[in-house]
Amino acid sequence: MNKVLFLLIFLCVQVGFAQQITVLDVDTREPIGNVAIYNNDHTKTALTDFDGKVNLSIFKSEERITFRHLSYQLRKSTPGQIRRHGNRFFFGHESRRA
Repeated sequence: MNKVLFLLIFLCVQVGFAQQITVLDVDTREPIGNVAIYNNDHTKTALTDFDGKVNLSIFKSEERITFRHLSYQLRKSTPGQIRRHGNRFFFGHESRRA
């Protein structure tokens, strides 16, 4: 009985952490805070914390989501794609034009 309980708790914890991702700068690999994440019709939103972490459990696995930050180029992805890439999402800087 203890083994079954342990396995159940372990699986629940793993599912909870599997939804958490980290948003990182593509050049420096530093975490990016205050990145807005939302779905196409803006009915679901999330915001990264100071360490660039955010929980995407409110979004469906294949739901198209947008990542927006003032200093970075707008990007779109799905939670499923991000999970397949190690729960890390890399953000590139907005291109500078003369």
